[in-house]
Amino acid sequence: MDAGYLEGFRILDLVAYPAAFLGLDYKVIWVNRALLEAANIIPEHVLGRPCFEICGKGKPDGGCPHRKFILGGRAVAVAKSDRCLSRKANVIISSLHNGDGLPQGGLHIYFDCYRGCFDDSKTDGRDLREIMLENAAVGIVLVKDRKVVSANRYFGDLFGYNLSEISGRETEIFFPSSDDFRRFGEAVYPRVRQEGHVSIEQFMRHKSGRLFWCRLAGQSVGPDEIVWALEDISVQKEIETELARSEEKFRAISCMASDAIVLMDMDGKVAYWNSTAQKVFGYSSAEAVGRDLHTMLLPDEQIPAYIQAHKRFKETGISKFENKLVEFAAKKKDGERIFVEVSFSSVKIGGKPFFLGIIRDITVKKKEEERRKRLDVKLRQAQKIESLGILAGGVAHDFNNLLMGVLGYAEIALLKLTKESPARPAIQNIIEAAQKGAELSSQMLSYAGRGVFQLETVNLAKLIEETAHLLQSMVSRKVVLKLDLNYDIPPVNVDPTQVRQVLMNLLINASEAIGERGGLISVSTGVMHADRAYLSETYLDDDLKEGYYTYIEVSDTGCGMDSETVKKIFDPFFTTKFQGRGLGLAASLGIIRAHRGAIKVYSELGKGSTFKALFPCAQGAFYDKREIKPADSLEAVGNNITVMVADDEESVRTIARMVLEEFGFKVITAKDGMDAVEKFKKYHDRIDVVILDLIMPHLSGDEVYREMRRISPDVKVVLSSGYSERDVISRFAGKKVMGFLQKPFKSSELLSKIKEALNTK
Repeated sequence: MDAGYLEGFRILDLVAYPAAFLGLDYKVIWVNRALLEAANIIPEHVLGRPCFEICGKGKPDGGCPHRKFILGGRAVAVAKSDRCLSRKANVIISSLHNGDGLPQGGLHIYFDCYRGCFDDSKTDGRDLREIMLENAAVGIVLVKDRKVVSANRYFGDLFGYNLSEISGRETEIFFPSSDDFRRFGEAVYPRVRQEGHVSIEQFMRHKSGRLFWCRLAGQSVGPDEIVWALEDISVQKEIETELARSEEKFRAISCMASDAIVLMDMDGKVAYWNSTAQKVFGYSSAEAVGRDLHTMLLPDEQIPAYIQAHKRFKETGISKFENKLVEFAAKKKDGERIFVEVSFSSVKIGGKPFFLGIIRDITVKKKEEERRKRLDVKLRQAQKIESLGILAGGVAHDFNNLLMGVLGYAEIALLKLTKESPARPAIQNIIEAAQKGAELSSQMLSYAGRGVFQLETVNLAKLIEETAHLLQSMVSRKVVLKLDLNYDIPPVNVDPTQVRQVLMNLLINASEAIGERGGLISVSTGVMHADRAYLSETYLDDDLKEGYYTYIEVSDTGCGMDSETVKKIFDPFFTTKFQGRGLGLAASLGIIRAHRGAIKVYSELGKGSTFKALFPCAQGAFYDKREIKPADSLEAVGNNITVMVADDEESVRTIARMVLEEFGFKVITAKDGMDAVEKFKKYHDRIDVVILDLIMPHLSGDEVYREMRRISPDVKVVLSSGYSERDVISRFAGKKVMGFLQKPFKSSELLSKIKEALNTK
C-alpha cells in the first residue's frame, strides 16, 4: 500500500465509526482509533495479519465479507458476522483504487458495533460516502469540478457557513485569494488524478475573513470527483511557530545531551517530536505527531498503570511523574525493548498547557550496570570459594599429617598385640576412626580442588549404570529411583571415582530432601550446547568456554529451597539438617570445578530441586566421521543443506545438531511444536529437511506437520519417535512423509534418512 494512502487515512482516525483497510491478500493494512477502542486491541495485534486469522478462522470461507467483496469486485454490505474484525458489527466495504484505476483493497466501515442492531431505515438508502460525511468529526466535503456537491455540518462550522450557502458554489470562497485558489488547482489536482490521493497543509479563509491553517486529505472517488477531509491545525502551527522561536535553544539541548524531546498535550497526544526521538524510537515526526505517546512507547503490560495514572491526573491535575527523573522500559517501532530515563515538566505554549518530556536512552548503561552486578557477585563468590578452599586445603593438609601419626602408631601397636589381647578391638576402632577422618580430609581437599585425580575417558551413562545397585542402596526405601540414561552421548575425561562421589553426594542430598514422606528421584544424562549466557548462570562458571557439555542431572520431589538457601548450599560446613557436616555439596562443587565443569541448580520451596552437573566433552571425542558410513558422498553436499530438528528433548536436539554440524550441515532447532511452526514460517525458504518428533508440547507432530504443509506444500519431513514405525506411519498415511527414525537412532541412520529425503522428488 502506497504511503500516501496511509497518510490520507489519518484523517479517518477522527471518524466516529470503527474503520479498517484490508488489502486484496486479506491482510489488515490500517485501522482507526475507533476500532481499536471498540475491540479493545492495539495496532500490533492486527496490522499485517490476515483478517480470517484474527477472527479465529483457518481460511476465508463463503461467509467472509471481505471475500465477497473481492469476488464481487464492488461494494458490499453485510449484517452482523462473526467473520468481521468487530464481531458485533454490520459492515459496509467500499473499494479504493490507485491513480491507474487498479483496486488496492477494501475500506471497511463498521456500524452500530456496540449500540444495538443495525437499522436499515436509518441509512434511508444513502451510500457509504453520505454516511461517512455526517458522522465524521472533521470537515468533509464532496467536490466535483471544484464545486461543492455535499458537505457535513462540521465542514460548515469550520468555515462559518450554513450548508445551504455553499451547495453548488465554487470552492474558491474557502481560499485567501483567487491566486491561491488557482495555484492550489494547478499544483494539487494533477497529483490527485495521477496518484488517486493527496495530503497537504493549506492556508484557508473563514467566512468572516479570518485566515487559518488546515490539513487536507483528498481521495479520488470518480472522474473529477474528490472527497476532501479537512482538519483545523492552527494550534499545531502555533506550537510549531512558538518552537521555531526557540529553535536554537532546542537544537543546543539536543546536540549537547543527544536526548529525545517530546511535547504532549494534556490528553497525552504527541504535538512535537524531534529528530533524536526518531533515532531512538524509530518513528518519524509524521508518524508520531497526533498519536498517543503511551500506545507507541509503552509495553502492553505497562499501559493499564499509565491509563490509571493519567485518569487521576485528569481528575486532580496532579501528576506523580512531573519534575521527577523516572526510569522505565519502553518499546521501539520494531518492537525492541529499551530502557529510558524520562523527565516531564509543564509548559505553556500559545497560552495552552503541554508536557515537555526529555527522554534519554539508557539501555547501554542499564546493561553495563547489570553486567557489573553479575561480575561483582561472581567475584565475591570466587573470592569466598578461593579463601575457603585455601582454608580447607590447609586444614586437610595438617589434619592428614596428624592422622598419619595416629594411623601409623595404631597399626604398629596392633602388630605388637597378640590376637587374644583385650586391647586389640580398641586399637582397631582407633584405625577405623582415623580412616573416616581421612575420608573427611579427602572431601576437604576435593573442595579445595587439590584432590588426586586419575583421569579416564568414560561414558557417564555407562558409569552410572555400573553403580546402579549401589545408588539404590543409598536412598530411602520410600523413595523411587528412576534412571533415564542416554547412552548416545560424547565421552568425558574424568576421574570415575570422583564422579561417583559427586553422584552419591547429590543422591544423598535428594533423598534427605524428600525425607520420610516418600517421593521420586530421577537421574538422567545427556549432552547440550552451553553458550555464554547459560554458563554465566551456573555455579561457578570461572569463565568456562562455550561448547558442548555432557551432563548428569539429579531431580527430586523433595522440600525444595528458597533463593537464600541456594546461595549457601555449596559453602563448607553449611547444612540445613540436624545431623550432617555440610561437606557433601561443597566437595561435589570442588570436584566439578577441578574437571573444568559447572553445576546449575533449579529449586523452588515446596516443589523440589534439580542439580545439573556439566562436564566438558573429551577433546576430539566427537563422532568420528570415518565410523559413520552414509550412502554415497553425503558429506560433500552437507555444506549447502539446512536441516530443522524439532524435538522437545534437549539431548536429542543437541546430539542431532552435533552430528549434522560435523558434516557441514546448517541446523535450526525447535524446542516444541509452537517453536517449530514459528521458526518454519520464518526460515521455510532455507530449510531443506525437517526431523520432526511426534510427541511435543503445545502442538503435536501431526499439527506441526499440517501447519508446515500449509506454509510450504513441498516440505520434506522425516518423522521421529520412540513408538514403533507401524504406529506412527499409520497416522500419516497418504501425507507424503519422507521417512521414519526410530529412537534411539544412530548417527548413520540420521544421515541416511536425510539423504533419502533429499533424493526423493
